Amino acid sequence: MIIGQEIGNYRTLRQYATMRFPPQAKMVQWSLKLPKPIGVLACNDFPGQHVLEACRVAQISVPDQVAVIGVDHDQVTCDFCQPSLSSVIPAADRIGYEAARMLDQLMRNEELASDMSKSPHWGSLQDNQPT
Repeated sequence: MIIGQEIGNYRTLRQYATMRFPPQAKMVQWSLKLPKPIGVLACNDFPGQHVLEACRVAQISVPDQVAVIGVDHDQVTCDFCQPSLSSVIPAADRIGYEAARMLDQLMRNEELASDMSKSPHWGSLQDNQPT
């Protein structure tokens, strides 16, 4: 992760509340330095919530300047976020089946398909953004 910059000894109104929570303050600083517009795919919904909160504190427009997508679609987390967090529901059963099939092929010394990434069955997006 890119987060890790040292925070200076100054306080603005936007940063005052975050100074008690240094990880959040670092996330705010990181979000301010991002090239805009940009999309962020969080590894799951909880870090996605943190990115949205950092953008709120930094007064960065979501989704106009920073678009955020989580993974796992934790309904409570997604709905609690402001704005609500869109999230990918991974097709874990399909991914597990395909992984086992590929492992079986490898154990039989068979050649794997060259491009598995174009399978339409890896998951679905739950768009929680207001219309």
